[in-house]
Amino acid sequence: MTTSTTQALSLHDVIAQGVGGADLLDDHLASSLHGSKRVAGLLSTTQRSVDGCLHDAINAGLNRDVVGVLAAGWQASTELREAARRTLTTPDVTEFVPFLTLTIAQSIRPSVRLFVERDLVMTVELDIIVHAGFQELTAAVRSGALVAVDFGQCTITVSIRTATGTLLVERTLTLTSNQRLDLRHPIELAGAH
Repeated sequence: MTTSTTQALSLHDVIAQGVGGADLLDDHLASSLHGSKRVAGLLSTTQRSVDGCLHDAINAGLNRDVVGVLAAGWQASTELREAARRTLTTPDVTEFVPFLTLTIAQSIRPSVRLFVERDLVMTVELDIIVHAGFQELTAAVRSGALVAVDFGQCTITVSIRTATGTLLVERTLTLTSNQRLDLRHPIELAGAH
């Protein structure tokens, strides 16, 4: 089986595909939020400031690697925690843990609070929801941490919603043909749960 290695895949990589890149994504989110009654009543200079803060908050949330965002799901796996404990005693060994299928979901909640003369005027809260379904997954565990995942197919859906549930943007990316995702930062498993 041939496996190609993919550098860490960010949430931004997933959400920007099909939108035409980062600039169009920012425009799409801004226009979606401007339809909000809360944002529509702001003065244009204040609105530009809020747009900038929202842009920064969204990008901070999206500038994370997909596998890392799903850390809690990886840490909940009994099989991965057991492998992590075994690899702590043999740090030069990488243990590979196979799964036929594995589904993990996680949410990130960036928010921006707008103050005028020390008074809170509004809070804009967003949900960035990540759902990943892996088929034929093998997790690489070394020194008590998840360091990479190999898979036959992975479907990743990233959606951005307002706190009230209004969908702003959603994209699904399917990766196939036996790929490996290396993590930017290993995920500690041995001490989890």
